[in-house]
Amino acid sequence: SRQIPGNEPAIARVQDALLRRGIHVVTDEDAPVHVSGHPGRDEMQQMYQLIRPQLAIPVHGTARHLQAHATLARHCQVNSTIIPDNGSIIRLGPGQPSIIDQADTGALTVDGGEIVSLDSTTLRDRRRMLWNGQVTASLVIDGHGELAQAPIISQFGLAEGGRAEDFLAEAGIAIEDAIARLTRSARLDDRRVREAGLSALRGLAKQSLQRRPLADIHLVRLSSFGVTDNTG
Repeated sequence: SRQIPGNEPAIARVQDALLRRGIHVVTDEDAPVHVSGHPGRDEMQQMYQLIRPQLAIPVHGTARHLQAHATLARHCQVNSTIIPDNGSIIRLGPGQPSIIDQADTGALTVDGGEIVSLDSTTLRDRRRMLWNGQVTASLVIDGHGELAQAPIISQFGLAEGGRAEDFLAEAGIAIEDAIARLTRSARLDDRRVREAGLSALRGLAKQSLQRRPLADIHLVRLSSFGVTDNTG
């Protein structure tokens, strides 16, 4: 059959294994040998004529495919059709079949003894750190909204050697400049300070390293009553 886009490497491995065993491989590039694994409309009509179900629940395909399948089922005198979404919970009886609830769907994995979604924020952050690294800045700001000392920057997986040293030095300057551009009232607002710092870190990483790292700001404020830790 024709190759499904994305499966080319796996198919090539199978073909190579066959060729190494002296087998002559014929593909759709060599001859019209494609055979679909999906039934055609006539075959589906024959299936409905043989089975004569009371209910049809089309699955697998886009909304357009499901609607077309349901229309075909009704054309074949199927009394009832239900078009579900992923996670639809369907009651077949008693009474009229219907969708009664929705279940969580998606790819799941075990993480630390818990079952979590592969699209969870935690796993997305890990994937981002894997490919883009992480950068963190610690800022100490006094009661007047001024930096009490130079920002302390640390990075993981972004760069090495002199390139990493240059980035850390430039990141400190970029954050100082970003905070200096804030108004005094904004410098007293943790959210505004954190946004300015994050923007400076991400912008510099993208410009100088062509990366989009996971960025974080650790913010500490000094006041007459002591130290306030406003970790981001």
